[in-house]
Amino acid sequence: MKKRFAILLAAVMLLSACSGTAPEGISSSGQPGKSESGTVSARPSGGDPVQFDPSATLEETVLVDESDVKITATGLKYTAYDVKLSLAIENNSDQNLSFYSGTLGYSCNSVNGYMVDDGYLNADIAAGKKSNETVSFSVDELTLLGISDIADIELGFHITADRYNDYLLTGPRQLRTSIADSYDYKADTYRQSIVDNISALGSTVDCDSEEVVFDQKGIRVVSQTLVTNSSGKQALLVEAENTTSDTVYIAVGDVALNGLSVQSGTWSTDWISAGKRRIITMNLSNMLDESYQVAFGLEALGQVTYTIEPKDSDRDTLVVPQSLTLTVPGGNASYDPSGEELYQEDGIHIVSKGLVPDSFELSDDIHLLLLVENSTNQVLDFDVDYDSISVNGYMTDFICYSRTVAPGGSGILDVELMGSSLEENGITELESITEVELTVEAKNDSYQTVAKPVVTAKGN
Repeated sequence: MKKRFAILLAAVMLLSACSGTAPEGISSSGQPGKSESGTVSARPSGGDPVQFDPSATLEETVLVDESDVKITATGLKYTAYDVKLSLAIENNSDQNLSFYSGTLGYSCNSVNGYMVDDGYLNADIAAGKKSNETVSFSVDELTLLGISDIADIELGFHITADRYNDYLLTGPRQLRTSIADSYDYKADTYRQSIVDNISALGSTVDCDSEEVVFDQKGIRVVSQTLVTNSSGKQALLVEAENTTSDTVYIAVGDVALNGLSVQSGTWSTDWISAGKRRIITMNLSNMLDESYQVAFGLEALGQVTYTIEPKDSDRDTLVVPQSLTLTVPGGNASYDPSGEELYQEDGIHIVSKGLVPDSFELSDDIHLLLLVENSTNQVLDFDVDYDSISVNGYMTDFICYSRTVAPGGSGILDVELMGSSLEENGITELESITEVELTVEAKNDSYQTVAKPVVTAKGN
């Protein structure tokens, strides 16, 4: 679900900024701490974007030497597109081993105090053998983080034996370059350069806030930036820092736009090593396609709300999920509640917003967009009952993800009618649909059904 930060930002773009308190810096030891002034101010827009101009060199550094495994960093090479780190890996055990780094399942890599999604490694090495490998770091991602040179790199390795059994989890291992001793770790380079870098990419910043909106148990959310690319796709970039001496995971999710729930459950869970920062990316257009936003009056966002849940290294909750909000100054934080009323009883309101074609041009699927409103005093989970949908009287296959709605809240149910199933029933055009019948089920947090109405939505 989550796309790489660099890839997303390469597609995104500057404008108005929100006022706020600047975040604390990072101390020269790599641990969070205040700069002399106590804050780090973002550089005003209109400056020159950061250019990656490396000079750092690397002496041979042993990263891992245990459990009959040795991993040595042997050098850095630079290209116009990436930084290549050479690794010499020795499997001195009597087992065939697989070496991984920077994967979705195990990613604790960082550069200059920022967690990165690069440094990918996947190498199979037979017992008693060696291999020379290379991991790469995107210049785009580094410059978007405000990094112009490499002071240090931390890599973590997940090593498995036969049948993917864990052999060794190394945790982050640091290598320092020739500029590490003189590098200013106090500077939040991302904040100092993000506006100019995004602007240079031709994208816009809809809102940029440095207000510290979360600060509990050493976990801080120090900035939020809403960005839009030239195609109209929007993303929320959340800068989080871990000021503790332990690894933490940050789970974000339950996203609402202008008060309307568009994503339920966890969107992503990201590793943040001790004393490091991470830019968490929430691609809002992946949660609700921009072509469907018109139906709900969400073309211009005035408010984005989401939950954050810090977890410890065992992924146990450190702080119960907290709701955070970014409000765009001058923005309209409402949605369009109008439509065909399908059901209203006992605090539950269901409205049809109509049928729309799938946004993917090669797809024949058709979407029925429903607005569900919860005026009860309990959290409700809305879903479409299995095998309950018929189109023009014909049973039809569909996909629908459930939606969790808080008391007094509202959300979107996107019911995707499968094009292949519609075609089997002789329905090849959206205009030929006269009615869609379905059963909507609402359950409370004890999984008890509180309503299960059969509703019928008219065609467009």
